[in-house]
Amino acid sequence: MYPRLQIAILAAALLAISCGDRERGGGQAPATLHAVIEQPDAEYASVHTFGPNAPETTRTSIIADQTPHPIVWSANDLISIHFDTDVNGGRRIYSLSQGAGTAQGDFTYAQIYDTSDTGVTMSADPPTSYTSLFAGFPGAFVTISARNSELLLEPPREIFLGLDNIKDFPLVGTGGADGSISFACPFGMMHLPVTGTAQIESLYIDTTEQQAEISGRFSIDPQSYAATFVESVVGSQFSISWNSTSPVQLTSSPTSFYAILPPGTYEAGTTFRFVLASGSSVTMTTKLPFTVTRANILNLPAVDINP
Repeated sequence: MYPRLQIAILAAALLAISCGDRERGGGQAPATLHAVIEQPDAEYASVHTFGPNAPETTRTSIIADQTPHPIVWSANDLISIHFDTDVNGGRRIYSLSQGAGTAQGDFTYAQIYDTSDTGVTMSADPPTSYTSLFAGFPGAFVTISARNSELLLEPPREIFLGLDNIKDFPLVGTGGADGSISFACPFGMMHLPVTGTAQIESLYIDTTEQQAEISGRFSIDPQSYAATFVESVVGSQFSISWNSTSPVQLTSSPTSFYAILPPGTYEAGTTFRFVLASGSSVTMTTKLPFTVTRANILNLPAVDINP
């Protein structure tokens, strides 16, 4: 995707096709699936998010109609599909064939398939007919559990420097027998503008104090898009980070950092720790709660970092 808000999602599970299933499916399934991506909106957080002396008015907003949009398809994007006629835990990978650089794309079967249910065998051929499907992006990182056909997504464990560097934005999609899929954003995004005079090497966001999981696998309801934490994959489920290959010089013009977060209210106590090139660090803790909502980019007030 460009700007690499790529999307991990889906695939998987139900019963093998019977003659009755084919009759109910309503005809030949389309060979090409058409997928549309929901675009995030922008909103603002309350002032004084960081401590009593935080700046009140300095903000950097994202223009909703700027080009490129926050989420568009990119060449070689993969989506993971589970048809209602697939076996338990079954998923198929479809590859973008047309639509790179736009929010609408055509996908064709990539001859990649598997199932998380070791007790069933999955056919290599996609169904000749089906009634519904659900999908996820990026396709290679979607998990479909055999139990309850759950779709598990993993938001990135990293913070991104600049909108153009955002990647692996997890999406979930649903569709019918016409092969048209509508992808939605089950997660939200936080935008943190930072000013100062120092050089920074790393940034960490930590929610341990309030026990709010922000990393790991989340179960996604394909209908409501609700995200429920399931398990930690690597490291702490309460922190994410940005680490530079070379120090970044802060200035009076905000440097923008972005984090993909599960929806929810992050209570006062969320910690932002900046590691400086000098070896010291600056730790700031939110004074007020901030709320991340699905498919919204939350613009926090700019924070000034001076050692």
